[in-house]
Amino acid sequence: MRTLGIDLAAQAPGTAMCAVTWSVGSTAVEAPLVGCDDATLLEAMATADATAIDAPFGWPDAMVSAVARFAEHGTWPVDAATVELRFRHTDRAVPEISRAHRGRALVPLSVSSDLIANCAFRCARLLAGHAAASGRPLDRIGLPPTTGATYEAYPAGALLMWGLPHRGYKHPRGPAAAVSRELRAAPLASIEEQLPTLTLSDPVRAALTASDHALDAFVCALVARAAATGLTIAPDPGDTLLAAREGWIHLPVPDALRRLGEAAPHPV
Repeated sequence: MRTLGIDLAAQAPGTAMCAVTWSVGSTAVEAPLVGCDDATLLEAMATADATAIDAPFGWPDAMVSAVARFAEHGTWPVDAATVELRFRHTDRAVPEISRAHRGRALVPLSVSSDLIANCAFRCARLLAGHAAASGRPLDRIGLPPTTGATYEAYPAGALLMWGLPHRGYKHPRGPAAAVSRELRAAPLASIEEQLPTLTLSDPVRAALTASDHALDAFVCALVARAAATGLTIAPDPGDTLLAAREGWIHLPVPDALRRLGEAAPHPV
């Protein structure tokens, strides 16, 4: 199985990807690539068995409906809860899940009222392009797992679920840069320890610690493996249709990391 992780930014310079090949007794990591345009990403996605992307896969249903009604009728739901306009169901589920498993609530950025919206526009274009190129329907949830599926990832959430450092590693320059580099090395060392099949060459390890984008892309590749093998937390059955429209953040189960290298069938 070959999984691909993408740390998506609004523009190519801040976008990274990393691919991992999973074989029996071996987990090989390719050198991450930073500065990826859409064509590069789509080409890599076409050859991956599973792809996880750090970007919102959709918008809150309530916001989409409210904006459409305002555009067509000039009305606004005055009783609409602001939180439902700002956050998707999955965004509201993440803090509950992380608090229940790790005692700390992580809150994703709002796709409808934050700068991450620019990233979401690019992600929508990427997902639509991948669907068109593969001849598969656009899939925002990846359930049940199938070959070529795409999954929404949240690297900080994945690191927290695995009990690893998940804050402070995103300062590429300035006084905090050296500390951030050390904070990237720490979870990477823990991942190597907990995933004994993992092989990192010195150049790959250096690249993953040099860039927070590269490290996030690598974590996304791990999440793609977890999602494709049933080791992420799925939405409740009653919320599946909503998640299929809004997207669903695939948080790995707490013990997923040590189980990723176990032999598992390809998704079908």
